[in-house]
Parts: sequence; structure tokens; C-alpha cells
Amino acid sequence: MCSTSGEIFHTEVMDETLSITAIEFEKTRIVPRHINIREFSNSYEAGKALVSQFDLAELSYMLVLSDGSHVNGSELVRGMNEMAGNEVLITGGLAGDGSNFSSTLVGLNNEPQEGLIAGIGFYGKNLQVKHGSQGGWETFGLEKTVTRATSNELFEIENFSALELYKQYLGPEAESLPGSALLFPLAVKLPGSDEPVVRTILSIDDKKGSMIFAGDIPVGSKVRFMKANFDKL
Repeated sequence: MCSTSGEIFHTEVMDETLSITAIEFEKTRIVPRHINIREFSNSYEAGKALVSQFDLAELSYMLVLSDGSHVNGSELVRGMNEMAGNEVLITGGLAGDGSNFSSTLVGLNNEPQEGLIAGIGFYGKNLQVKHGSQGGWETFGLEKTVTRATSNELFEIENFSALELYKQYLGPEAESLPGSALLFPLAVKLPGSDEPVVRTILSIDDKKGSMIFAGDIPVGSKVRFMKANFDKL
């Protein structure tokens, strides 16, 4: 289980509700494991440690639900894929807490808690899993270059304060930060890649003038602002 920024059921999106999925397999074996990010120096090491708890022989698929407040999603995935040798399909997501940007909860066969990263392994040759992704975001504004960043913390775009530039683009919505940031993520082209990825804001630091995202934004990345296109959703 995990806390969310909205629940999806069929074609509806709701707030402050509970969405439950029940699955039963005839032959596929399920193995649950978990770790806590607080026990590791970074998300990369946490990802490696989580996968190391699984026997990779006949592991068909892994579902991961992670704390969303203290985990760098990019580093977590990199650690998991490296330990799994890029041979196991891994999908999942980060827990949310609406627009509070305070704390998130994940639970696995116990009371939910902060910092938890839960992995569920699906074993056997009888299970085939495929995956895809389609977003409902569209870009706007000019493409700009990241000039100062550390891991998933963004400081400067084109040598200007990223936070001030972000507030300028948001206009009146800037008064509702960090909550309004959920509606305006960044499209990021990582160095060496032509396909953009979406980076969602986890928090902002007014004193440092920085923005912390759910994944890495390296120096040299090309970024554009995004907004929701509800028809595409």
C-alpha cells in the first residue's frame, strides 16, 4: 500500500479515497521484500540492496512502490537495474501525499511508514509482462540548458535562478508553490538522449533558490516547461 496524489479507478481520478487491486495467480509465485532508505547513504545503494534480496532465477517481473519524499527515483532505478543485470522488467512508482509535500507512506504486510521501499517479485515461466507509457503533458516555452545542478537538485538554468525562472513562468500559480508545481513538471532531455523524460518536483528551497525533483537533472540537460493537456490525458 502507499499514499498518493490522487487515486485512479477505471476512468476516474479521485482524491482522499482508497483504490484496491486484488490479483490471484494459478502458478506464479509471489515474493515480497522491503528496505528503508534511511539505512543507506543514497538511493542507488538502496536500489541495489532491494534487488539483492531476490533470487533472480526465474524472476519474471518486479513491482516496486517507493517512498516519494526521500528517494531519488533515477538513482533507485539505476541501482536496481544494475543489480538485476537489466534482465528483469521492473516497474512501479513513488508514493505521494497530495499537494502537501510533507511525507509519504509505503506499507508491505505491516503498518505503512516513511522511507519504505517495497518490492514484489513475480516468479515463474507462466507469467508474461509487457509495459508502456503515455503522458498527457505538452511542452511550452523555449528549450533551455541546465547550468547548475547536483543530482536531483536544480539551481540554475541558463545561469539564472531556476526557482525564480519557474515562478516567472507560473505567474499567479507561483503563490501556490510547491503544490502548483504538480501541474507544471519539466521535460528533460538528458545529455546523449533525444527523447525527453518528465521530472516532477518534490520540493523547493527558497533559501537556496533550488528545486528538488523526483529524478536527476544533470548539468547540460535541455529542459522545457510542461502543462497538462486534458484531452490527451
